[in-house]
Amino acid sequence: MEKNVRNAIFRFSWLFIAALAVMVVIAACDRDDDDDPINGVPAEDGLYVTGPATGFDDLEFEGMMEAGREEGEGFASLPRDGMYEKFMYLDAGDFSIVEKSGADEDEYGWVGGTEETFDPEGQADEVDGPVWSGEYEAGGVSFNAPEAGFYHIILDQSTGMVYYTRINHWALIGDATEQGWSAEYPMTETTLSATEAEWEVTDLVLRERGGFKFRYNGGWKITTDDFIIFANVGADNGDFITGGGEFPHPEEEGEYTVTLRWTIEDGFSYSTERTGDVDPLPEFPDELYMIGSALNPQDDDGWDWDLVDEPMVPTNGKPWLFWKIVWLHEDGEFKFAPQREWAGDFGKEGDATDGVYEINGENVPVPGETGYYMVVVNLETNQIAVTEPQVYLIGETVDSWDTANPDALFTVDNENEILTLTRELEEADLRMYAWFDHVDDWFTDWWQHEFMILDGEIEFRGRGDDQERVQVPEGENTINLNFITNEGSITQP
Repeated sequence: MEKNVRNAIFRFSWLFIAALAVMVVIAACDRDDDDDPINGVPAEDGLYVTGPATGFDDLEFEGMMEAGREEGEGFASLPRDGMYEKFMYLDAGDFSIVEKSGADEDEYGWVGGTEETFDPEGQADEVDGPVWSGEYEAGGVSFNAPEAGFYHIILDQSTGMVYYTRINHWALIGDATEQGWSAEYPMTETTLSATEAEWEVTDLVLRERGGFKFRYNGGWKITTDDFIIFANVGADNGDFITGGGEFPHPEEEGEYTVTLRWTIEDGFSYSTERTGDVDPLPEFPDELYMIGSALNPQDDDGWDWDLVDEPMVPTNGKPWLFWKIVWLHEDGEFKFAPQREWAGDFGKEGDATDGVYEINGENVPVPGETGYYMVVVNLETNQIAVTEPQVYLIGETVDSWDTANPDALFTVDNENEILTLTRELEEADLRMYAWFDHVDDWFTDWWQHEFMILDGEIEFRGRGDDQERVQVPEGENTINLNFITNEGSITQP
């Protein structure tokens, strides 16, 4: 009897344990349905890129999008509420973006008929290559990667838009390089897979004069109707962020191999390996001044440093190049010095060839009547040029980013001592610059010689950062520039 009771208790205990096990399994299944575990860990709330093109069957942590950043004033990298972005490899095929919030999951695709493709074609700092864009909605038409490659994907909740582009190449650019911010150095793709990628540039000369950044498809940005997407990555306290600051130059100048790396787990990183020596750069003065009777013909006042203060404008990214639009008096002469005193001064040697002199000790003569002239000093080639001034508008106000656009050229009005332009303009930021094209490769990028009218004064960018913007109204505008008084104005009839 006692044995039968023990057996009954034993059988009941096992039935109770089995029932508990079934309840645990059911509860676990319920949690599975609610939380979509990733390798046994519930997926966090957020947005995920998933689908056949990603290789992910579920909401994988590696497919989670990060908080996005947009371009602010002065190219500042600013967080944008509701914007998310992701760099990742995609196979050719469909993908979607899933937003998870608690137990709810919305799978997004195109709003049918809104998707389109546009190509900025590398104009005005934009990327080169197609960008896919359109409105998104839950249950919409799947997004599609037309070919395998490395992609930048952006979702913006406030506008209800998705953008993505295939990154055809990365490049390195910056003051640390020989070409500064004027030109990039393309990087070669050495590894590309769903989990890792590498791009490198070899035999790259890096100097101590500045830093560098990485950008893709030959541009800095993708401009949308509502905000600007960064197409470059830089530093933020050592971390990679879109639109971030410069990475520092290596401690020692030389030739380098620079490698940009990406992994699906950790994102971007880079390394530098020194592979060779370079000769030190020649030293150029930080400033350069004009002096002479051409500036002030009264007695000998023009040759008195205490009475003459005519600084040249330094060129952004080219420490050897200075320029100035200046009013010169007929039959006068002038020279240069790196400070307002007689030390290290110089002029020309012999006669000019096409307006260009070799540097030496003779005074430089004014080549014609009293009026405005463009004076350029190239300390790399040891030459001086004196020619007619050229000032142009560029950008959205004239609907053109072409350099030296004849339809945007200012008129030199010596009678009224101004350079002037009157024409129909679009409502947009004013961009204008001085230009010199009598010798190839002296002036190469318009923004290196840009200036602005701020509170009625002409302010030169020089070696500084991008300047404060001024917007002109739509319609006919007259812009007057007086380089004698350094004053400017923008007026409408």
